[in-house]
Amino acid sequence: MTEMNVFTIDDDFDPLAELSFDAPDAEEQFNAEYIAPIPDADKSVVPEPVALSPDEKIERLLAGLPGQQFRALAVVQAAGAGETAETVIAAVDAAWPDTGSVFDTAQLIRLLAEAEALACEGDAVEPDEDGIALSPDNFVVGEDGEEYLVVTDPAPVTYRATEAGRAACDRHGNAASLTAIVAEEPRYAPLYARIMGLAGAEGGADTAALDAAVDHDPLCEEPRRFCGYFIDKLETAGLVEWRDAWRVTDLGREALATGVLDEY
Repeated sequence: MTEMNVFTIDDDFDPLAELSFDAPDAEEQFNAEYIAPIPDADKSVVPEPVALSPDEKIERLLAGLPGQQFRALAVVQAAGAGETAETVIAAVDAAWPDTGSVFDTAQLIRLLAEAEALACEGDAVEPDEDGIALSPDNFVVGEDGEEYLVVTDPAPVTYRATEAGRAACDRHGNAASLTAIVAEEPRYAPLYARIMGLAGAEGGADTAALDAAVDHDPLCEEPRRFCGYFIDKLETAGLVEWRDAWRVTDLGREALATGVLDEY
């Protein structure tokens, strides 16, 4: 038999034995000699927030409440020189029983207060995570030195319309708004007159009836317009409202009384 050289593995062989590595200390682990630049780092800088005036805050809020601007302004008007939230809510909900909005009147009050259309007077106590609203007045120290919780009537909190809030009502809630709408696009005056006439009839007019009366008019061909375009402008100005049908509001009737659409 031919002799063979047998290769045996030395289990004690360490190929890295002659190499030495110095483990970095704790400080070196967190110190890098080179930090790669961040691409477009100058574009990722968050700008400083822009301070808005109360008028600008209110206009932004109203723009974010499509179809509910007039109701929001009704909250400001109901607050007047100072009313409790319950009084404001009762007055507005009585006038607007079915709004179809995700914002109830209590939420509108909070939003308007944040926008500085309303001023809150009194110490409102925010509820905790369990929905319980407590103030320091709810805790008393007894004769034994122990602290006890007592139930007290909450201090009344009132809301009043601010100067900026009243100015917004003057800008948006006046009879001249119809004149401004017509003046913006005079060629559509006959369509506004048609919509206001149908919505002002007894029982108002549903969307289908208004669409049929407006959408196929030659005035809507170029540029292409639909009835919803005109309804949106009238509703935003508080001249019409939806209550099971499109109806002319009290403000809308005041606007019509100015005679701006009489010739149409």
